[in-house]
Amino acid sequence: MRLKHIKAEKAKQFVISLLIVIALFLVFIFWPRSFAYSQCGQCEMLGLGANIERIESFEQNIFGITVKAIVNTTCYQKISAKHKFENGTIKIFIEPLGESISNHCLCDREIVFNMPNYPDVRVIELYYEEKLMDKRSVFANSLSDGSEFCESDARYRALCYYRLAFMKKDPSFCDKTPKPDKCKSELDSFLTLKCLELHSQEYCNNLFLEKKE
Repeated sequence: MRLKHIKAEKAKQFVISLLIVIALFLVFIFWPRSFAYSQCGQCEMLGLGANIERIESFEQNIFGITVKAIVNTTCYQKISAKHKFENGTIKIFIEPLGESISNHCLCDREIVFNMPNYPDVRVIELYYEEKLMDKRSVFANSLSDGSEFCESDARYRALCYYRLAFMKKDPSFCDKTPKPDKCKSELDSFLTLKCLELHSQEYCNNLFLEKKE
C-alpha cells in the first residue's frame, strides 16, 4: 500500500514538473520582446535607392499587439525605440544613438514592437528623429493606406503622397509632391526593377512603352 502511495506521489510530482516546464516554455515563446533588427537589405523594398520608411504591419491577438516598422539608418548605427499610447493612438518613436560607425552604406531595418492589448486602437504614427514618417488608421486588425492623413499636416504631406505613389504604383500621387517629375522618374525605375524580377528585359521595356503611349 505504501509503495502505491510513493508511486502516486512521484507521478504527481512528475506531472507538476512537466506543467512547470511547459509554462516556462510558453512564457519564453510569447513574452513580449521590445524590438528586433532585420539584416540590412532584407526588408521588402519600396522606393528607389533608400527604402521608404513606413509602418509595415499591425496585428492584434490575445497575446497583445505587434507592429512592424521600417526605417533607414547608416550601417551599424545603434538606435532606441519606444512607444506610447494615448487617446486611441499608438505613437512609435525611433532615434539613432551615438555616432554611426560607417556613413558609407544605408541599412533598412525592420523594427518589431510587441505591446500590451491597448483598447480601441484607431491610429498608429511612426516618428523617426522626431519627424512624422507615416500615419495610418486601424480597421478590423488591418491598416489603411494612410491617404486620409495626407492633407492634415503640411510637413508630412510630401512624404505621404510619395509613399502612396510607390505603394499604389500610381504616378498621379507624384503630382502632389514637391518634385513631381523626379518622383515619376523614380517610380518608373522602381516598377521596371520590380518587373525585371519576374520577366525579361524586352517584356518590361515593351510594357512600360505601352503605358507611356
